Amino acid sequence: MPRSSWAWPRSSWQPGTPCGAGRSPRPADTDWLLALPIRRGPLVLPWFALSLGAALLAALMAGFLGALLLTAAGLGELGPLAAACCVPAGCLAVIATVGAAVVVRSGRAARRVRRATPLVLILLTALAAQGGLAATGRRLPWLESAELWLGPWGWAAQPALAAAGGPAPYWPLALALLAVATLAAALSAVRVVTTIPAAELRARSRASGGVATGLMMMNARAARLTAAGAARSGEPGITARWCARLRPPRTPALLIPWRDALALLAEPKRPGLALLLTVTTGGIAALGTAVRGGATYGLTALGAALGCMAAAQLLEPARLDADDRHRASWSPRPPERNALAHAITPTLVLLFLGTLISLPAVAGHGPRVLLYGAATAPVLVASGLLSAYRAPVPLWVLASGAEVAPLVVAVWYGAGPVLAVLGVTGMLGGGPGWGSLAGCWVLAALMLGLLWLRVRRSARR
Repeated sequence: MPRSSWAWPRSSWQPGTPCGAGRSPRPADTDWLLALPIRRGPLVLPWFALSLGAALLAALMAGFLGALLLTAAGLGELGPLAAACCVPAGCLAVIATVGAAVVVRSGRAARRVRRATPLVLILLTALAAQGGLAATGRRLPWLESAELWLGPWGWAAQPALAAAGGPAPYWPLALALLAVATLAAALSAVRVVTTIPAAELRARSRASGGVATGLMMMNARAARLTAAGAARSGEPGITARWCARLRPPRTPALLIPWRDALALLAEPKRPGLALLLTVTTGGIAALGTAVRGGATYGLTALGAALGCMAAAQLLEPARLDADDRHRASWSPRPPERNALAHAITPTLVLLFLGTLISLPAVAGHGPRVLLYGAATAPVLVASGLLSAYRAPVPLWVLASGAEVAPLVVAVWYGAGPVLAVLGVTGMLGGGPGWGSLAGCWVLAALMLGLLWLRVRRSARR
C-alpha cells in the first residue's frame, strides 16, 4: 500500500492536527478506520459524546415533564420543581450512559445484566404494588425511607420529593452523593469507551450506518430492525431456554397466541417496559381525577400515548411476522386471521396490568376505575397492529417534495397511534363509564376490521 494512503486517516484522527480538531467520523468511515493502526480514542469519543448529549436531552425533557405533572397536581411551583427534577435526571442520564458503555465493553457485565433482568422485573413489580398500597393509605414508612438511600435512583428522587413537600429532610446529602457518583462516572467514561473491543465497535458502527440509511430512506422499520439486530445477544437467556422446552397446544387457533406469549417470556424486558409504562399511565390517570377542565383531556392524551408505547412493547412478534411473511407460512390459516390472532395475548397482558394498577384505586373511586383498562387495552393493541402491518411508504410520497414528504411520512407511520390517542381522549377524558367503554370497543373493532382488510389485500398481491 502506498505511504500516501495513510496520510488522510493519520492526519484526521490524531489529536493536535488541524484536520482532526472537533471533527467526528461518519458511520461509513468508522467501520474501516477501526481496523487501521490509529488511536481509537479520537475516533469513538465524539460519538460517545453525541450519545451522551442525546441521553441528557431526553432526561431533561422527562424531568421537565415530571415537573409539569407535579405542578398540575398542585404540589408546588414550576421553577423549584423543574430544578429538582431536571438536575437529578441529567445526573442519572450520565450514569446510565456510562453504565451502558461498561456493558458493551465487558461480556461478563452483559451476562450479569441479562441474568439479573428477571429479578429486576420482580422488584419493579413489587415497587408498583407498594405504590398501589400507598395510594390506598397502606404505607410502609420504613421501607420508603430505605428505598430513598439504596442507590442513585433513590438519591435522585429526594430533591423532587422535598420540592413537592414530601418527607426528605436529608435531600442535600442525597444530591451530593448523586453528584459524586455522576462525577466518578464522567471521569471513567474516557477509559471505558477507549477500551471497548474493536469487533464490538465495528458491529455497532455497521448498525449505526444501517440505521442512518433507513432513516434517510424514511424507512423506520428497517432502522428499527437494524438496531435490534445489533443489540441482540448471540446466546439465548435462561427464560428463552426454558420456553423452548414447553410443548405447544394442539388447537391450531391457539398457536399464534402461544408463540406471542413465549416470545414475551423469552425476552422479559418487553413486558417489564410495558409494566413501567402502565404504572406511569396509572399515575397520570390518578392525576387526571384530581384536576378539572382541559387539563383532564391533556393528561388523558398523555396517558393514551404512553399506553400505545406499552402496547408496542408487546407486539414485537406481530411486527416480525409483518416484516417477513414466511415466518407464518407454517400456519394453514389465512394471513388476515393470523394478524387478528396477534391481538389476543397483548390484550390479555394489558388487561391484567391495567387491572393490577387500578385495584388500589377501587377503594377511593369505586369499581368504575377498572373500566379504564377494559376500555383502552383493545384500542391500544389495535393501533399497534395497524402500525405493525402498515405498507411501505409509497414512492409518490418520497417524490412529493422536501416540504411535504416528512409530514406525509409522519402521518403514514403514526396514523394508528394518533387515532387511538384521539379516540381514547375523547371518550375517557370526562371519566370512565359504560358508554365510553362501548365506544372504545367499537373503535377497536373498526381498527381491527381495517387491519383485516389491509392484510387480506396485501396477501392477494
